[in-house]
Amino acid sequence: MKLYTLDLLRAGDVIGCISTQPLPVAGCVAIPLGELSYIGVANAAFVAQYFANGVNAHSLAGAPAAVFGQKESLHRRLLRERFALLDAQFPCYVIPESHALYAAAKSGLAYAIVPRAQAATELTAGTMLALAEFATTVPLYWHHWARQTPPALALTQAIEQFAASHFAR
Repeated sequence: MKLYTLDLLRAGDVIGCISTQPLPVAGCVAIPLGELSYIGVANAAFVAQYFANGVNAHSLAGAPAAVFGQKESLHRRLLRERFALLDAQFPCYVIPESHALYAAAKSGLAYAIVPRAQAATELTAGTMLALAEFATTVPLYWHHWARQTPPALALTQAIEQFAASHFAR
């Protein structure tokens, strides 16, 4: 699997990045931030239309997915690992922005895999339904250059503070 955000750090294009990879690149440090919880979601009409008989490889092969970006994604990985579905075996909309991806699911255009916190209000209200078959957690790491400028150090500290109050440890 290609490590796109780490490639940007390695190339010197960014001063830091968040990745699911625990090993730092040369000259850098990786700080564990905690785990982010993800869930599959769809609106009730979508579930009734596509998942009336459950979420399985057969129903997913016909249900439009909202997938984040063209590159390897959590959604594609879960379909491959949990349902043995490859890219060409399910319809999808490629949406490179997380709010638009969630909006596609809310509107009934597709189902999506999103951070649980992003969908919490609608899940509690019942306007979105959880697709528990996609529930997963992803460990996150803040990677940055070992030598930091004062502004970069302040950014690292802000990210660590945010993670401590928002991510499971």
